[in-house]
Amino acid sequence: MISDIKNLTIADTWEKILPEEIFVSVGCLGSDLPPLSAIEQTSLGAVNSIRMREFSAGRMHARHALEQMGIYNAVIPKNKLTGAPIWPKRVVGSITHANSINNSHVAAVVASSEKFKMLGIDAEFCDQIHPSVWSQFLSTQELRWISSVPMSDRSELACKAWTLKEAAIKAAGKGDMMTWQVFKESSSDSFEIRNTTLIDEIKLKGRVILLQKLTLAIVYCDAN
Repeated sequence: MISDIKNLTIADTWEKILPEEIFVSVGCLGSDLPPLSAIEQTSLGAVNSIRMREFSAGRMHARHALEQMGIYNAVIPKNKLTGAPIWPKRVVGSITHANSINNSHVAAVVASSEKFKMLGIDAEFCDQIHPSVWSQFLSTQELRWISSVPMSDRSELACKAWTLKEAAIKAAGKGDMMTWQVFKESSSDSFEIRNTTLIDEIKLKGRVILLQKLTLAIVYCDAN
């Protein structure tokens, strides 16, 4: 378990929950962003100003993370079929954005595909998922699990499950909220996320933590 979590910044928290050899860049959705490349702009298509800002901020932080791997001036277009970033060769990565009325967050992580087969992250402001919609993304088993904890902890646990599932969908590029199942491990921050509906069952390791109403989740699968 991460100690003294209240004293950590959001960037520190990402660093704490990420496995070694995963590189991260984080920030807010600012307005002063570098321009996209022509290839990135074309892949995005016609979007509103908010989506443009999210995309630009995500690409900026993705490039910053890649620079930590020694990869410079990377072009990261969007896959028009899946919406996922197209990373440079031998790289896996993930980008996330989160918005609330008074706050925003963007993060990008990258790693070598020789170390990690799958990698996904997600960030959510915890107060945005109302209990009335829990049954739309949690299985009967997961709802039973959440009901077993004290009432004061249930909203946080539901939000953690949401972010883990969103990260898993990004990491694997398949499945939906109901096909991914979250299982608690011994550590308070560690989980296993499984998709048993596919021919080959996928099992991912995950870590998730809440800081300043922002839930941060990472899921991954080692290359070997």
